[in-house]
Amino acid sequence: MAAISSFRLQDFSAFAPFAEVARRAETDIVLHGGTAFRAALYAAWQNRLDVDLFDLVPFNSDIDLEHNGSAEKTAQIAALIDTLIPFASWCRWSINDAERADKARAQRDASTDIPLRRIRFSTSEPAYVPTRAQADIDSREVSFERNPRFGRSDAELRPDLEIFGLMVALNSWSEAQEIANGPVGFEEERAMAWILEGFDAEALQRLEKPAIAARFWHLFSLRLARHGLDRFNLALARLGGPILDRFGASIPKIFDVDRAISVSKMTSSANFRVPELTPQIVTGEAAVALFGALIRRAADLAGYPLEDLPDDPLDLIDPSLDLIGIVPDLTLMPYGSGKDGADEVDDPFLSGLNQEFVQFAWEVEGGEKPDPQGLTGQMLALGARDFGTATALPVVGGMFGSARAWVRARLDDLIEPGPDGAAVGALLLILQARPDEAEETERGPKLRQHGVPGEIMRNTEYDYTVATYSTESEHTAIAMVNE
Repeated sequence: MAAISSFRLQDFSAFAPFAEVARRAETDIVLHGGTAFRAALYAAWQNRLDVDLFDLVPFNSDIDLEHNGSAEKTAQIAALIDTLIPFASWCRWSINDAERADKARAQRDASTDIPLRRIRFSTSEPAYVPTRAQADIDSREVSFERNPRFGRSDAELRPDLEIFGLMVALNSWSEAQEIANGPVGFEEERAMAWILEGFDAEALQRLEKPAIAARFWHLFSLRLARHGLDRFNLALARLGGPILDRFGASIPKIFDVDRAISVSKMTSSANFRVPELTPQIVTGEAAVALFGALIRRAADLAGYPLEDLPDDPLDLIDPSLDLIGIVPDLTLMPYGSGKDGADEVDDPFLSGLNQEFVQFAWEVEGGEKPDPQGLTGQMLALGARDFGTATALPVVGGMFGSARAWVRARLDDLIEPGPDGAAVGALLLILQARPDEAEETERGPKLRQHGVPGEIMRNTEYDYTVATYSTESEHTAIAMVNE
């Protein structure tokens, strides 16, 4: 394979339509940040450009883009992405215009230096791969350096903590090991010493800001999703104890194998859209029994005749799917508690009802492991008013190694809009396509479908196919197979 410095954004199968997006928007589009980093390592270490979207953007990762046009171009680009990029609605996109991109670049230039996170893929020119990033690729290492400019920049920057740079480096190391299928160099003891320094008075004061507290959990949850209890996560949990206590996420709950971790956007009331950060998760046969009890309870609350329910509540689930888990008793905070979409210090975590997701990760114990080819699910509203309401889009998911699973659910359809919106009770059903429903593909090592496979529809303009399944109410595209 050619050196990654020769690639453009559209050379990656998942982003092939960006050539058309850029042409129609008449602007250059650049991918940077974590998704560019992962794409580069898949190309360099696995010799692959055909990685699917959900491996490039797993769990609570987002997709960072910038363009060289005006702010007015951003809405056009977002609409084109939604139209042309397969499964765009299952991902959170951050799109900066030229002015906002300059501010974001100033933020990065004053933060921890992680060379591999500075790789950029453009629609108009070959990739930008810094010399030190190429050296890390060649030596299979994730290097990082503390930035002497942190806290001393004159730039108009978003409030930040220096430790966040280290947390990004730790997550990058975890992701690199996963892509490399083996060890990747990292200065572990230097990283641990940094964590053990603790927070100074200024940092503790900043942690009182909801956006700062939320970012700690967003970064921490990424590593928790992959590793659960290890020495770095334990040290970070102790470091962030005051933050975790504020959100009701105690250390015992975080590392309890009978609990999942969740992450969603934060509202201006200083809580997450889904405030249960360590919800109970029930798997296996216990999930089947719980499903029946939940359905009967919800039907009773809604005044639905219990005698009209099927004898076996599992008959309510598509017969091509098996129920493998339930996350019960979730709360969806209303739209009215958010910022109604206003932009405050370029903070991506406080927001209104746009690209609203909740992600869950949990440890898989014993028995059969979920197959990422068919791992999906559904968010359901419960309660007298909301019973039966579900997200229009199924859940997507995947696996980290063989012991930890993750799913992502879109929330828009379940959140009560407007200033008088009410909290909605909900549960997550975790579903698995039965083996005889899965499509066999030969697309290289560790290449996976995500979602529920089924009928294949061919798109001739771009080189991909879409697997779908049908229900009585909808025909939904849920898995992509790049050919």
